Amino acid sequence: MRKRRITACLLSLSVIIGSFSSGVSAETYESNRDSFSLQYMGNGVFGEKVSINSSNKSYKVKKKDDVIYELLNDKDAVQNYLIETVDGQYQLVGKKEINLEDFNSINNDDSLSDYIKEDIKSIIKKANETEQSGFSITVYTPNLLNNLHAYEPSGNVSPSGSTWLPPVYYTGKGSLRYKDEVLHITNYSTETGERKYSDKAEAQAEYKKLFNQALKAAAGEGLDAILGSIPAYGVVKSFIEIFGTDSSFGGDTDDKIKVYVVEKTKYRKYTSVMFPAADYDMAAVTDNIAEYEVYIDKIKNGVVTQRNQKGLSMKSPSWFSADQKAYEFKASLTHWNERIYYHDYFGMRFRSAS
Repeated sequence: MRKRRITACLLSLSVIIGSFSSGVSAETYESNRDSFSLQYMGNGVFGEKVSINSSNKSYKVKKKDDVIYELLNDKDAVQNYLIETVDGQYQLVGKKEINLEDFNSINNDDSLSDYIKEDIKSIIKKANETEQSGFSITVYTPNLLNNLHAYEPSGNVSPSGSTWLPPVYYTGKGSLRYKDEVLHITNYSTETGERKYSDKAEAQAEYKKLFNQALKAAAGEGLDAILGSIPAYGVVKSFIEIFGTDSSFGGDTDDKIKVYVVEKTKYRKYTSVMFPAADYDMAAVTDNIAEYEVYIDKIKNGVVTQRNQKGLSMKSPSWFSADQKAYEFKASLTHWNERIYYHDYFGMRFRSAS
C-alpha cells in the first residue's frame, strides 16, 4: 500500500458496519463454511454430494477469502480455485497475478477477456495518476484452467484421439449456461480529500445534520440514503465523536477535515451467459468491497484529532443473483452494470477502484 500519512500517526481501528443491502433470492446460495467437501458435476463445476451412495470422488474445499475457495488434492495442496455461484454450485477457475507495470503482457494475454483487460488498465491508469504503489490485481477465470482433464471422465476422447474438454459453465436463471470471472483488487487507496469550513455556523450545521442522520440510522431508517448511495453510519458516528458539540470549530483558523479511503480488498465479478448460440456474452458486472478503511483527521488550530475505521462489506445489490441480471440482458447490446464507483463522505467524493 502506498506509504502515506495525513499526520504523524494513526489510531487503532474501530470496527463499523456499512453495507449495501444484498439482494439474495431463493435461487441463490451462499456458504459460510471454511472447510467442506464437494463432488465434480461436470463442465468445470462442483457441487454438494447428491446421495451417500454416490460413487463420485469427494474433493476437499477450503475457503481462501471472501469470494474465492481453494480446491485441494489428496495431500491438501492447492490444486485449483473455485467461485461460488448459485444453488450450491462452485465453478472452477485458474489464477493469474497481473503485472501492473507491463501493459503489453495484459494486452497480449489471450486468456483475459477484453472487458477484463479494459478494467485492469483503467484501474492501473487511475492508480498511476495518484502515484500509488503496493496495490495488486489478481484475475480468476476458467480461461486460465490448464488441468480440467484431471476431473473429466477418461472416456472423453475425440475422433482424432485427443482428450475432449467441455466448456466450463454452471446452470442458472432460466436453466441457461453461465460462467463467472473475478478481479481481486487489494490495497487500493484514494486521493486525500480536504474540506475547510468557512465559518462556525457551517461546521455546526454539518454536525447537526449528521447527528440527525445517526439517530435515524440507529432506528433503522434511511440507511441507504445516508451520505449518498453507500451507507455510511460509521462515518457519521466517527464525525460526531471527533466534532462533538464543539461550538468553537470552524471560522478563520484553517479548521478543516482531511479524509482518504483504502480499499483493502475489492472484487469485481463478470457474469456471462451462453445465449443463443454456443458462445458466451458478458451480460452483468457486480462489485463487492469486502473490506475498506476510512481515515479522518480533524484539524483545529493546528491540533489534529484522528479517527480511522474499518468497513466490513459493501456489495452490489445483485452480487448473489448476477445470473438473473445476466438473463435479463442476454442477447442485449449492453450489460447490467452495478459497479461501485465512489465513496461519498463529508460532501467529498472518493473514486473506488474501477
